[in-house]
This record gives sequence, C-alpha cells and structure tokens, in this order.
Amino acid sequence: MKNYIFVLLLILSYKASANGLHIAGGVYVNYVDTNSGSKFSLLNDLRLGYRFDYSERNSLALLLITESQEIPNDVKDEKRESLGVSAAFYSGQYYVMGAYFPQSQIEGGGRSGKLDGSGLRVDVGMNFSMSKNIKVGPRLGYRKFSYDQDAFADAGFSSFEPTFAFNIFL
Repeated sequence: MKNYIFVLLLILSYKASANGLHIAGGVYVNYVDTNSGSKFSLLNDLRLGYRFDYSERNSLALLLITESQEIPNDVKDEKRESLGVSAAFYSGQYYVMGAYFPQSQIEGGGRSGKLDGSGLRVDVGMNFSMSKNIKVGPRLGYRKFSYDQDAFADAGFSSFEPTFAFNIFL
C-alpha cells in the first residue's frame, strides 16, 4: 500500500511543476560482527518532493521519505521499513534535513512478527556539484526510533551514521 502512495505522489509532484522537483537520497553501509562472521548492513533512503527557491543561494524543500534497513543477525536478519515526511533547508552547498516517520515496521532478529513504531531523523550535509542539477556529498545523520515492546524488551534504537548522499534539483 505505501509503495502505491509513494508512486502516486511521485507522479503528482512531477506533473505539478518539473522546475521544483527535488529528489534526494543516501546510502550507508557498515559491517556487523555476528557469530557466523562479519556481514554488512545496508541503510538507504529516498526523498521526493518540491523545492522552493527564495533567493539565489537559499531554498526550502518539502519531501516524502522512505527508508529501509537490513541488519544481519545470527537468528534471522532484521529488516526495517519506514515512511514519513521531510523538510530540508539549503544554503549554498550546506543543508539541514529533518524527517518524521509516523509509520515504521521492524521484523526479524528472533521476533515472531512485525513491530509497529515511529521515529525521527536529522541530517546535516554538504553538496559538491557534479552538474547544474546533480550534487553529491557526505551527510551525517542521527536517527531515533521506538517500537512497541515485545518479548525482547523495548525495540527502540538511536544511531549516528555517515552517509554518501545525492541531491537532484530539476
């Protein structure tokens, strides 16, 4: 269901104005030690929305965000999927992004089912131009999520992660 909503909003935002379309995303990969060896964990996010330029150097973007993460575990790999809203402020090559995830689910890791929760995320980053519309660079993010309790106690977490990010301004 959430994938259909995301695709619909993608189409609507593109039809609304191609000049203000904004696509942002990031990938974070790290290694996690398990009893069966070292495996890598993948976190990725994709944001889509509309950008408002109010000066030559400054802009504000309102976006939808989807985030997914896979974490290796000895029992069963954990998988988390989240959907939310995001806002970003750009000043020159620097930016700050905030996101709220009213819908987030986590499963695996020895749990018998899915847990529902919510979360927040704040990112700061720097852009380097690849072309007029495409920018890439480092981003540092802080995330805090909480989930319903289960037999494994509170399933919430918070983390900092450095990310390789991209921004496309159309």
